[in-house]
Amino acid sequence: MEDLLGHPDPWLQVNAAFALGEMGAAAKKAVPALAQLLDSPQQVVVRQGLDALSAIGTGFAAVLPRVERLLVETNPAWQEAQVMRGWTGEDQVRMNAAELLLCAATAGEALPEVERIATAALGDKNGYVSAIAIETLQRIGTPSASAAALRFLSHRRWDDTLRGRAKPF
Repeated sequence: MEDLLGHPDPWLQVNAAFALGEMGAAAKKAVPALAQLLDSPQQVVVRQGLDALSAIGTGFAAVLPRVERLLVETNPAWQEAQVMRGWTGEDQVRMNAAELLLCAATAGEALPEVERIATAALGDKNGYVSAIAIETLQRIGTPSASAAALRFLSHRRWDDTLRGRAKPF
């Protein structure tokens, strides 16, 4: 199955990654090969690689640099809307990357690095990424993780419908 991850056909890569993810922790030896998918120019391959890595549930430390890159860099080729709600391929990749951070936090792996990346992801333009990052920080549960989540949320506590009007507070 791992040999298909290196096949030039992206749909074979997607299906091989999906199958490995379905195997869960039994596929942990495939983590290095799956990590290579995160460098693919095809957003569908990257998304499935992230999903498979999350489902395997171990080996997160090795992929965190790539996950961080996916959260901070923009890929011009992934800007076309993929679904009716207007999400781009990049939006979907970033959400999957945030979900991987959540899985790493749940597994208790590389928590200082996961906390740092999740804290930075709070400012992502995709609201789902921020929401998943908050959950990640909550699961980490350190004072610094909790403070980062609370600081982010405290800036969003007021009713935006009053924007532009005089506020009594």
